Amino acid sequence: MGLGDSFVLNEFMFCTDHGREYCPSCFCDYRTGNNYQIELDEEVVWRFEDLFMTMDDRPALNAFALGAKIANKKEETYKCAKHGTVDCTTCFDWKKRVVQLMEVVERLRGEPEKAKPSPPTIATTAAAKKGKGKVVDVNDVD
Repeated sequence: MGLGDSFVLNEFMFCTDHGREYCPSCFCDYRTGNNYQIELDEEVVWRFEDLFMTMDDRPALNAFALGAKIANKKEETYKCAKHGTVDCTTCFDWKKRVVQLMEVVERLRGEPEKAKPSPPTIATTAAAKKGKGKVVDVNDVD
């Protein structure tokens, strides 16, 4: 693919080559646009405030690690590996996924007043890279 190529999966945008919301390889960060889909939910916003983070600094999602597979290359549609459903609202419930990531960040950081301002990165297993969608570790970045 090319620099800046992207696809939309259940209203969130990702880089085509790596499936990332934030991709340093492709020089793109789609989190700001994607945040628009979830920022009206007060629960989500409060979690960020409690962790002294902004929505734009949240951990980035990876659609491929969460099981996204190309459904139709010509139409640029993606389906989940689990159900085979295009734009699956169960597997690709982005608000739920963001809240789950924030829960992991909360557990790792402990009390909010001890929180570091740096966003975490997500490491996935080889199985996750193949679409099994297993997040195994979240590490703080200094």
